[in-house]
Amino acid sequence: MLTHEDRQRLTQIICGQQVNFVDVLTSNHTNLQISFVHSRYRNENVAICVLVDVSARVKMEESLQEMAQAAEQASQSKSMFLATVSHELRTPLYGIIGNLDLLQTKALPKGVDRLVTAMNNSSSLLLKIISDILDFSKIESEQLKIEPREFSPREVMNHISANYLPLVVRKQLGLYCFIEPDVPEQMSGDPMRLQQVISNLLSNAIKFTDTGCIVLHVQCAGDYLQISVRDTGEGIPAKEVLRLFDPFFQVGTGVQRNFQGTGLGLAICEKLISMMDGDIAVETEPGMGSRFTIRIPLYGVQNTSPVSRDGSLARPAGWRFITLRWRCSSPRCSATTA
Repeated sequence: MLTHEDRQRLTQIICGQQVNFVDVLTSNHTNLQISFVHSRYRNENVAICVLVDVSARVKMEESLQEMAQAAEQASQSKSMFLATVSHELRTPLYGIIGNLDLLQTKALPKGVDRLVTAMNNSSSLLLKIISDILDFSKIESEQLKIEPREFSPREVMNHISANYLPLVVRKQLGLYCFIEPDVPEQMSGDPMRLQQVISNLLSNAIKFTDTGCIVLHVQCAGDYLQISVRDTGEGIPAKEVLRLFDPFFQVGTGVQRNFQGTGLGLAICEKLISMMDGDIAVETEPGMGSRFTIRIPLYGVQNTSPVSRDGSLARPAGWRFITLRWRCSSPRCSATTA
């Protein structure tokens, strides 16, 4: 069955105006591919018509398309289900954690306080796992959105450092935060998601570092804000670096037994940074530690840096922001901060 458009294309092919083919469906539902080869026969220009039955190929393509659509629908349904279940689980969990926090402010019998602390820690870990699943499900189903607004990079870093100070002190590590003078006071972005990414990287650094320190370094790199998190842990095996950002991947079976988690943290970080039009990279050396670096565009930045009389960048008192938490004398730490 030839449509008007098919007849026009056949005419163009026969006349040599277009080297192509036409797919047609016959009355007995056979898919044919019609093409013409121009040649000379007995000193005359002729067009040789070639008909190929492509019914099997067409059916295979339709089947593959249906399978792809079914897989996409199943993936979206799975993500929606996980997001709904995770949300419903978080609501009562907040109540449990809130009551445990309240209990910890009371004078408890000896031994009970340790039980309450253990319950609170386990509940917080469960909340973190559920939150990771919820975020990943939202990202997969394209429900998670970046919400840009004005924020201070310095305030974000200060807040993160204060939040993780107890963990650093508990492990007797060093924590250093350097913010270069070219970092703007205000920029546009999603501070909550940026804090989520940096917190995840810092949490991993603390988790996998037994001695030494963690260094946070914030600077401008061209049109980007660059934030790096460096630790003095054992590093990451080279064969596993390429899979670091795969969902549910965890480094090494030995490490996997010692540390709890879903393996979604870095996958979420990569997705969030990509949604912010940025990128994330990792450098690692076995036995020396790792450095994760993220870059996000400096959107909404105005040049408000003070300038001295000679035109150079002025450096007022406290021009370089340094947070030092728990001094350590580890050789690894000295090499890192030098």
